[in-house]
Amino acid sequence: MITRKKTKKKIRVNAEKFVLPILFLISVFFITRPISASAQAKLFIFPATESHRLNEPFSVSVNVNTGGQSINAASGLINFDNKLLEVLSLDHSKSIFSLWVEEPKFSNTEGAIRFSGGLPNPGFIGSSGSVLRVTFKPKAYGSAPVVFFSGSVLANDGKGTNILTGVNSAQFSLDSDGPSIPESTTPTIVYGTPSAPQINSLTHPDPNSWYA
Repeated sequence: MITRKKTKKKIRVNAEKFVLPILFLISVFFITRPISASAQAKLFIFPATESHRLNEPFSVSVNVNTGGQSINAASGLINFDNKLLEVLSLDHSKSIFSLWVEEPKFSNTEGAIRFSGGLPNPGFIGSSGSVLRVTFKPKAYGSAPVVFFSGSVLANDGKGTNILTGVNSAQFSLDSDGPSIPESTTPTIVYGTPSAPQINSLTHPDPNSWYA
């Protein structure tokens, strides 16, 4: 009987040595692992609303909010009204991305801007990471939308999980810079009756006589 009790006690002690480290590792895993479902990454254009005059270029930023999770890539297709706007240039010199599947490009014929960039580990975390800067030139009067047609933001989780949950587009008011229309002026009113004109004739000097 003594031997059996010692054996049970020894088995219980050995089990505790294995179970406690396993429970610790499991708790660490669930606490420290990134939870992709909670990340709400967004692509947005800043500023989103502004007024601009025709033929005066202006710039906007295409940014990413990672939702608190590390990302290593993002891509997007932006459409703009090419009857109202034209792209003059794209600049990614200050972008968070250092790797590009292809250089960001635009087409004024299609009214489209495309980008697809990435960066190495440990990725980027932030609420306003610059992707690229776009310089537009207003062409005509109106309200010009600049919208995301599609996009993706990939988590730095080793799986390339797309955590993009929304996009914020932009709308710009374009004002005419043509010559202003002069204000109408009211003619000066002259009061009183003008005097009768003096009429003289060299061939018919006498107004009381009849001439053929």
